[in-house]
Amino acid sequence: GGSAFAHMLKTNSALTELDLADNEIGDEGGSAFANMLKTNNTLTILNLSRNNIGVGGGSEIAQMLKSNTTLTTLDISYNPIGDGSEIAKMLKSNSALTTLTLSGNSIGEEGGFAFANMLITNSTLSTLNLSENQIKGGSEIANMLKANNTLTTLDISSNYIGEGGSEIANMLKTNSTLS
Repeated sequence: GGSAFAHMLKTNSALTELDLADNEIGDEGGSAFANMLKTNNTLTILNLSRNNIGVGGGSEIAQMLKSNTTLTTLDISYNPIGDGSEIAKMLKSNSALTTLTLSGNSIGEEGGFAFANMLITNSTLSTLNLSENQIKGGSEIANMLKANNTLTTLDISSNYIGEGGSEIANMLKTNSTLS
């Protein structure tokens, strides 16, 4: 299935966009696509949402982000990848990805903290969707908004921001990049 398709794409030099949403490729397929993206230099947009990619596949995707220089848009929403902190860590040094959709992955408080920290140093990500992830509080997000000047779109809807929302609102007064 997904592994064979990913293997074929290693040498592909024409395909730039691939939507594999809702195909149940699982960890094996997620890992295969991550490994393919370590060598493929034409694919710029990849949608792997709703594919039951778990922690193992998420870890492989994180490792790919460390070296991939062509992927600009990645959607891995609604996959049980864990807290996503490995992905956040690799995005600190990734200079290609501009759009990341991680909605519905239940990354929780740890993941939310990891992504807020990543955004302090990442200078290429302009769109981030962290909706429906059980992220609590808003202090870390507010602190990130002080430092980040490349993010133009941030979706943190359907989380547990609570009273931290007022801190975010105050930071939005001085953040000039979010639209």
